Amino acid sequence: MKKGGDHEPADISKVSQGEIELCTRIFNEFDRYSKNWITASDLEMALVQVGIEFSHSNIFHKMVSELDNQTGRLSFTDFMKIYISFKKAEKNEQQQKEEALDAYVAMGGEEDGGGNIDSDYLIDVIKNQFKMSIDIEGLLKQIDEDGSGEIEFDEFQALLEKDGGNPEIEDFKEWFSIDH
Repeated sequence: MKKGGDHEPADISKVSQGEIELCTRIFNEFDRYSKNWITASDLEMALVQVGIEFSHSNIFHKMVSELDNQTGRLSFTDFMKIYISFKKAEKNEQQQKEEALDAYVAMGGEEDGGGNIDSDYLIDVIKNQFKMSIDIEGLLKQIDEDGSGEIEFDEFQALLEKDGGNPEIEDFKEWFSIDH
């Protein structure tokens, strides 16, 4: 297996042997001249083939900021670093969604993300049970897109993401990620 490159190694302990083999095979398919590098346009197509979804600007950002690669050439190590970075982001996103779903269910939503939470109940929980001083009414006005007074899962998830770094919202989210 060819794995060219002269950069520091990727932390491959974060991926399975099957993923390494897949990435190696895909990298080698795009390294048409066996130079041990692929181009940025090759990178985009290779990532699609290994199941990574992205935007073009995201790829450029990854190349420049994480690898400081001004040549437009990416080694196998560079490719693996980008792959691992995307996989880590996907895992974090999935974990955040699971934590939001746990909180949603605890507030009365359904386990599949269906149903809704009554806005008044959510306000009561945040103000009276959690004793938080955040402007929950204002946040709910921003996220209750349909104005129903009932918070669906996507709106609840937006509420948790809209915290602006508010430590109280972080405490609220954390409370639901611990078994009570």
